[in-house]
Amino acid sequence: MEITTLKQLGIEFREAIMWRLGEILARTHKLDTFRMSGKELGDLYLGLAKQELEKSPNVVLDKLNDLDFMRFTLEDYQIVLSNPIPANRIIKVIPQGDEFGRVLRLKKKTKLPESE
Repeated sequence: MEITTLKQLGIEFREAIMWRLGEILARTHKLDTFRMSGKELGDLYLGLAKQELEKSPNVVLDKLNDLDFMRFTLEDYQIVLSNPIPANRIIKVIPQGDEFGRVLRLKKKTKLPESE
């Protein structure tokens, strides 16, 4: 699917998160999903996610901060840019690697105070 606007990207991103949240809830509740069609699964997963959001609105915030959940959610997605982005529009470049965030946190935590 080609996404041409940031609005479309946001919608797809939200739907992917809701779908995966519903998928996890279906597994947790041991619902039989093997005999369902793709549309039925989608309705079940989105329905479960919406119910969970009504009960606990902060569940999405918790999931957005859960690295394993986000990796699971976005593992099948690939973003391909068809137009170049000028360097002055790039806000931040994050290097690849699983330990980038952890390494930064450890460096900040163990940083010695500067002498005056």
